Amino acid sequence: QAWLVQFRAELEEMDAEDIAIEAAAVVAQLMERDTKLSQEVSRAWSDIMLTESLSEPLKTPPFDRLERVCEQLIVNDDNEIVSKQTPTELKSKVLNLFDKYFVQESKFRRAMSSRVYSQKFKQSYEAGLGQPGVLSKYDDIFDLKQYLSTWPIVPYWAEQSSKEKRKQQSLEST
Repeated sequence: QAWLVQFRAELEEMDAEDIAIEAAAVVAQLMERDTKLSQEVSRAWSDIMLTESLSEPLKTPPFDRLERVCEQLIVNDDNEIVSKQTPTELKSKVLNLFDKYFVQESKFRRAMSSRVYSQKFKQSYEAGLGQPGVLSKYDDIFDLKQYLSTWPIVPYWAEQSSKEKRKQQSLEST
């Protein structure tokens, strides 16, 4: 917890331009071209498998997932405008995301802790069995892993902007 508080302070002190540079590096890494056909096939099949357990309207694989994530990280360039987002706006988004999902007081925060007990601490292990939020059996962990793929893989604001773009495109085509 102390590390999260310290990291939040470091983020706040960080210059908006430095955050933009870091974001540009992440974009460059995400948009790096596949050098082997197997990499491209693996990425495509992972996108397909992520939607396999979803209901019919959501079964369309998000093949543009990385591009949509990158759209959220790209900022204005001095020479050409590629986005309407400034470095200061990006920093604000990063801080808001951190405050919403990582700060201890946030109602959206979800933390996972893993413990391995030795025979010496068998009583502590047994005391935790059956408590809410404690996964102690293989079946519990299997159930959790089954639903992990349905959690959002694109930031919520990207989903909203994508829906707005699709809505606008459908209005323009009519």
